Amino acid sequence: MTPEPSSRWQRTWTLLRRWPALGVVPLVLLVAGFGQATVLRAPIVCVFRLTTGLPCAGCGLTRAFLALSHGHLQAALDFNLLSPFVFVWMLAWWLVAIVAVLRGRDVPDHPRWLPRLGLIVVVSYWIGRVAWFVLQPHPWQQMVTDSPVMRLVDGLLRRIV
Repeated sequence: MTPEPSSRWQRTWTLLRRWPALGVVPLVLLVAGFGQATVLRAPIVCVFRLTTGLPCAGCGLTRAFLALSHGHLQAALDFNLLSPFVFVWMLAWWLVAIVAVLRGRDVPDHPRWLPRLGLIVVVSYWIGRVAWFVLQPHPWQQMVTDSPVMRLVDGLLRRIV
């Protein structure tokens, strides 16, 4: 016997409230799959980078997901080295969650060690990314180019000096 439509919708909304990623993951993949190449050249939207001019651990993930959804692994790695791992983890978690929901089970929690490991990896990557950025030629000019805040700081410093 199939459940009544109202109870099916109630169950779906309950699941989406408890596990929003069940709806977000397919939306991200859908948008990435239909994204256009112009998104790869879109302006910077990272608040941290717009403020400081420095890249954050997540900078480039949107463009990397777009590249991955079109099968361009090297481009994705150029945007963000963690992107293939995040993409595969997100897709794998979503598939496990959907199977659990279809079988009438609760969505399984992650192992307790996974968030800690993830935090260590992300912070290490971020430190390495900032160090690499600073070691590049003319990092200050790049920061001034990427950040309106740093343009103001640069202008103030030029007036003082």
